[in-house]
Amino acid sequence: MEIDDKQALQIALIENLQREELNSVEETEAILELLSLSLGIDMNEVISILYRSFNAKQRGQSLNQNILTQIEKIEFLFSQIGKFNISSFRTSRLPLLKLPDDILSILRRGEIEYIHQSTSYSTFKIRTPAY
Repeated sequence: MEIDDKQALQIALIENLQREELNSVEETEAILELLSLSLGIDMNEVISILYRSFNAKQRGQSLNQNILTQIEKIEFLFSQIGKFNISSFRTSRLPLLKLPDDILSILRRGEIEYIHQSTSYSTFKIRTPAY
């Protein structure tokens, strides 16, 4: 069986997500990239769908069929990844991407660790080098 480039990239992203040493920023970006690739839309549109879904639910509003179909696909992908659902990803990971670039850079290098505590706050743990 031969796979195309899109399928190969999806497989590589899923394998990358299963690495234990993946930091929270890398994991968040990889999940968004996988969702983007699977839905055929860019990452900002994926983020928009996640927030629109939440806002519509909070306001008791309905979404159009296209968005509902995309949400179903997102839920399916999260079930395959096994780490998040739409709500937990939106509340615990999307806020990371709003951090200043210098903090994101430090997180990517593994100098601090992101620990999501609750919906009201998150903390960071500074890693000390092993000697």
